Amino acid sequence: MAGTDIPLQESDADLYKDLQPALGLLESVRRKCSYIFAACLLLGIFVGLPALYHLFHHLELTIPPAAANRTARIIGPPAGCFGVMLIFIYWPVMTYQRIYKNTVIPKIVRSAGLDHYDESGVISLDEARAACIFPPYDRYDAKDYFEGIRKGARISFCKLTLVHEENNSFKRTFEGIALLIKIPQNKFSGNTVLIKRKNRSYGWLVDTFPEGLQRVHLEDPAFEREYQVYANDQIEARCILDPVMMERIEAISNMYFSKEVTVSYYGGNRVLALIPSGGRFFNPPGIWRPATDIHSVARLKREVQSMIALVDHLDSYRPSAKTEEKTA
Repeated sequence: MAGTDIPLQESDADLYKDLQPALGLLESVRRKCSYIFAACLLLGIFVGLPALYHLFHHLELTIPPAAANRTARIIGPPAGCFGVMLIFIYWPVMTYQRIYKNTVIPKIVRSAGLDHYDESGVISLDEARAACIFPPYDRYDAKDYFEGIRKGARISFCKLTLVHEENNSFKRTFEGIALLIKIPQNKFSGNTVLIKRKNRSYGWLVDTFPEGLQRVHLEDPAFEREYQVYANDQIEARCILDPVMMERIEAISNMYFSKEVTVSYYGGNRVLALIPSGGRFFNPPGIWRPATDIHSVARLKREVQSMIALVDHLDSYRPSAKTEEKTA
């Protein structure tokens, strides 16, 4: 979705008006960074690459054929120098993106009704692990953390990458957006899990479900073709996943081009949504796109709004009499 023009809403104009002074300054920064980037790119192509070639050729001639680790000794130094050269070339782009995010995103956060943005923050992993859909991991990397209170519910989400060590190798078990919602009162008596049918982790998820979770068949055949639902309270699951909630989950899936969305309603008052989507969201526009472009601002705003849409509908969810007895 990055870099595409999206339909504008009336509220976009108000946000854009508030951002215009900052965007004007950002455009000056973008132009300077783009000139530096172009110069660094040309320098890398016409000076850096020939130098790397000569270094490689020199090592190939000077290191004896019988030398230990000859291939690594020939390839290693040029490869390391190439990595440093890439950092040198893209440093202006990374600088501009960091300035853009720290200038624009906090204002978008406030316009969406949230109150906190941290470029390197993370959701509560302890609370997330309590959901049966959270993958195993040994280390994680988190970026673009958003947090706030919406209709009494605490909402937090971030870009998250999980890595798990297995059989002396590292496997990426999740990369995308993790959304955690904690509503102020207990509304769920059991555990309801929704899985996209195309989810590659489907087998692992079902194997780790707590005892008592059974398949739930919903009334919407179109939704049934895309998702499978498991719960230990069939009535509650059908009440939670009403047509409006289904529509908002599908909207998130489409917004982030994700074919493997997983959602868990658990712990009485928590919702965890895992949206595999790579790392291409909550990102500034490219270095060649004007910082004053209103569509780029609107795109970032939509990405944030899609997350909090689930909270708006949870606020209107009312447990059945049976569920209220269990949660009381």
